[in-house]
Amino acid sequence: MHANKTPLVSIVIVSFNNKNTLENTLNSIYEKIKETNFEVIVVDNASKEDNVNMIKAKFADVKLIENKTNKGFAHACNQGAKIAEGDYLLFANSDIILMGNPVQTMVKEIEAMENIGLLGLQLRNEDGSYQPSFYAFPSLIRRLIELIGLKNVLLKLRREKSNTLSFPKEVDIVKGAFFMIRKKLFEKHKGFDDDYFMYVEDADLSYRIKKGGYQNYVIDTENIIHLGEHHEDVRSSFIFYFRNKGLILFYKKNFITIKYYLFLIVNISFFIIKKYFYRIIHNNSELYRNYELVRKLYCKYLFN
Repeated sequence: MHANKTPLVSIVIVSFNNKNTLENTLNSIYEKIKETNFEVIVVDNASKEDNVNMIKAKFADVKLIENKTNKGFAHACNQGAKIAEGDYLLFANSDIILMGNPVQTMVKEIEAMENIGLLGLQLRNEDGSYQPSFYAFPSLIRRLIELIGLKNVLLKLRREKSNTLSFPKEVDIVKGAFFMIRKKLFEKHKGFDDDYFMYVEDADLSYRIKKGGYQNYVIDTENIIHLGEHHEDVRSSFIFYFRNKGLILFYKKNFITIKYYLFLIVNISFFIIKKYFYRIIHNNSELYRNYELVRKLYCKYLFN
């Protein structure tokens, strides 16, 4: 059933360009979600593509918020949650494709577990392979592993291990691409932190929810594809900058002062080394600029 006056689930999607992908996402939602009363809320963050008119022309049931400026992903999610009428909030990226209906299963799981916080799904890539869908909370050890270049090795091992995982699985961080939470619980913890423009806002929410005494879980319904993992250009200075800024904010907001400053110093040291390594050894000016940009970001927080 589509949206009605008393939806059980409010699906919140943040839109920024990628009009065709968004249209495919909305089509899959309306085609696949059955037996659950739901509404769809799209918050458009000042897209330069014609997202707004596409939604108005093809998806009359969608509640649409048209932002004139882009204040970030977290802020837009909170806007959508504020007007949501459902008992459950389902945050979905605009590059999610449903191959079936996971929503009814997710609602049943949450209703069966009183102390559940965030409930995510084991996401799939387009080829059906497992995609990283949950993470451990940030730590200095994990950051060192990432900085010295072992992150991809660990991700490969995690993907191989994920094929033998049992679900539901209790996790630290539920990936923000597709997850459900009780609206009252979301409001109790004041939603996403608007200080995160994009990236790491899911880690921050997961951390605060778990700190509040709730458990976060991931289940596998085998019917959801997330395109973003393979379509993002991780070399982008924009992505690189905001991922690192998100990490800085996470440490500043959630960890003790000594740990926060140690995190800044470790990152500054490594980015100094790495920028010259890629400049001199690999002659890669793009990565050199990215590392220098982020080094300055860490220095800004260290000395302010």
